[in-house]
Amino acid sequence: MKTRLESDLRHNTEKLLDLQKLQQQTADGLARHKFDYEQTATRLEDEQAQVANLLKKIKELQTRIHELEQEVVEERDLRTKSDRLRTDVARDLEDALEQLRIANTNNKSKDKGTVMK
Repeated sequence: MKTRLESDLRHNTEKLLDLQKLQQQTADGLARHKFDYEQTATRLEDEQAQVANLLKKIKELQTRIHELEQEVVEERDLRTKSDRLRTDVARDLEDALEQLRIANTNNKSKDKGTVMK
């Protein structure tokens, strides 16, 4: 009976040691998973902050693009208006020069007519 009890004691001691070893492995695995989870959660928070910053930057850039597009339209309109005015001024100048030539020609003919008399 004593032998049997000693055998049972050894067997149960081995089982206890195995269970303690398993418990430690499980605790170590849990600690690793917890650490990995915390790192992943931190990385996720960092990436979410980056996304928020990038979205803010995108919005700012879209606003700036819109402003620049408006400036381009305004400059195009001003250039068109300027071209139109330059054409009108050139035409007016050409008309004035033509009238001056005509007036000059008329004055020369009147001068010749007056000189001949």
